[in-house]
Amino acid sequence: MYKFWAPKYEGARRQVFENTKSYTQGMIQDLQNMQMQYVNADTNHQAAIAQMIIHNTADFPMDILQQRNPDLYQFVQGLKRQYLGQSQLQ
Repeated sequence: MYKFWAPKYEGARRQVFENTKSYTQGMIQDLQNMQMQYVNADTNHQAAIAQMIIHNTADFPMDILQQRNPDLYQFVQGLKRQYLGQSQLQ
C-alpha cells in the first residue's frame, strides 16, 4: 500500500509547495540574482548562466513571472529565444 500512495502523496506535497508565496518569491529573487550575474559576466560565462536560468525556469509558471516582474520575464524570454530558439518559448 505504501508503494502505491507514497509517490502520489509526495507529488501532491511538492505541487502545494510550488504554489506557495515563499517559493515564488524565492524563485524570482534567485532569477534576479542570476540576471545580475549574467549582465556582469564576460561572454564566456554568460552562456553558462543563461543555461542555469533556462533550467531553473523550465517548470516555473511563466505567467506568474510575467505578472510579478515583467522585466525579468522579458529577460528570460530573450534568453530562451537566444539559446533555445523560438520553438521552446511558452
